[in-house]
Amino acid sequence: MTKILIVDDSKLGRKIVSVPLSEQGYEVVEAYDGVDALEKLHSQDFDLVLTDLLMPRMDGEQFLGRLRQEGYRTPVIIISADIQESTRQRCDELGMDRFLNKPVKADTLLEVIQTCLAAAEDTRRRGKGMNLTEQQLDALTEIINIGVGRAASSLSTLMGQRVELSIPRLVVESVDKLKPHADETKTPETSVVQEFSGRITGRALLAFPDLSSLKLAQVLSGMEHQPTELDVDLRGIVNEVGNIVLNGVLGSLSNLFGDHLKYSIPQLHLNQSAYQVLLETLDQDDLDEYLVLVADARFDIAESNIRGSLIVMFKIGDIGPMLDSFITQATISC
Repeated sequence: MTKILIVDDSKLGRKIVSVPLSEQGYEVVEAYDGVDALEKLHSQDFDLVLTDLLMPRMDGEQFLGRLRQEGYRTPVIIISADIQESTRQRCDELGMDRFLNKPVKADTLLEVIQTCLAAAEDTRRRGKGMNLTEQQLDALTEIINIGVGRAASSLSTLMGQRVELSIPRLVVESVDKLKPHADETKTPETSVVQEFSGRITGRALLAFPDLSSLKLAQVLSGMEHQPTELDVDLRGIVNEVGNIVLNGVLGSLSNLFGDHLKYSIPQLHLNQSAYQVLLETLDQDDLDEYLVLVADARFDIAESNIRGSLIVMFKIGDIGPMLDSFITQATISC
């Protein structure tokens, strides 16, 4: 039976949501606020979470942030009376799946729940179809997060101020799922790409929408006003950030698997979608051999929030056995 967690400090609010779900055969568990919800998540498995935003002790945004920081990929639907676009944007950056305004109609709620559950199942099925188990996917997520933490530390040292770099959401995709994005996406992006080879072989990419790359360059260069384009010096800054982040992630893969990787020189690509950059020059006959990790990346620097995407693509056969070795070592050390 599908199990859903409802988080709302209002007893009436929880009842309004829980009744139609129970009638449809869902198992429902209620939580008073974010603190209560995390306690339940630590002791039970849930297929989906519905949460309000305004709650005592830990509100919905804080709860969502903690959820993603702890590695939960459970679908999260926000149900709130807050209709501000800035609120939706923050929740999206934290890794929500859908946002519904209060009051929400029962049929709308049920439809959105079914859509989110189907998408989550599709992600799990794709992961299994690419010969990675849930345990291997969890291990891979942990390794990526370790690398991101190291990159944030390096950036903080370089800038002389605290830099927070988080990955609120990470999903697995097959290359055939990305190809339509590469063909259809017209949004210009700034990307830093690095090839790697060794026992694991592939390509890593850090991409920013053009406006985000301009903001990043402004913050790191200390410019008073945001530039309108990246000159040679600003391109160098963005390229160096990409170099640090990608080396942190790839270094984490290399160290934890006990394997030395060879890296190419990072290349900066302008005014081209990340997916086009990722897939260019690949042999079309080999695309089904690759697994792709797509992660939201969020930089918090000098009170500025900058969004980007971290994408790592490698051959499936390379990574599976080494993930099993990492899992075994982690189990023994515990």
